[in-house]
Amino acid sequence: ASHRRRRVPHRQRHPGVTPPTAKGATASRLAGRGLRIVLVQGEDRAGCRREHAELAAQWVQCGTTSVTPQIVGVVAVVAVHFIALLLLLVSLQSVVPIFAELFEERNVKLPAMTQRLLQWSSFAISYWFLIVGVVMLADSGIVALLSLSCKQKWLLPVYSHLWLLGVIILLFCGSIGICLPVAGLLDLSH
Repeated sequence: ASHRRRRVPHRQRHPGVTPPTAKGATASRLAGRGLRIVLVQGEDRAGCRREHAELAAQWVQCGTTSVTPQIVGVVAVVAVHFIALLLLLVSLQSVVPIFAELFEERNVKLPAMTQRLLQWSSFAISYWFLIVGVVMLADSGIVALLSLSCKQKWLLPVYSHLWLLGVIILLFCGSIGICLPVAGLLDLSH
């Protein structure tokens, strides 16, 4: 003699009423197929029927069935930006000081661009952790916000390319800043 009660399925206990968990499961299955979801069946107990419908419709319109690809995309973009920032910092911390010593030994009069580069280099040597932390925190936030945008999907690739272009331009300007005094050191008359 079993004294456990047999569980009666929800459909038999409440005919014609769809449980909220079934609505969510149906919504996620339909959203995965790219269908527009409108939750209008029955009365929603929380009174959030319209908000659920709008969120589900927006979710489907974005074409997102899972958050994981977005997270992987954000991490990939931020990782590329981090590597580019490290490349810039390494050049400011290792290459520029070598030339600064050379210019100091030879008493070369430095142009304004080279003087500014040497100032940036000493700042990067002193505060590299602050630079990496602030820049990457801001970059992560911007990338995350842009990846969540449904209507402006084109902004994230544009931002990412402009970010990398900015690093390339800074490296190019640093190279010019170093080359200007080096050209003065070379005696091309011989």
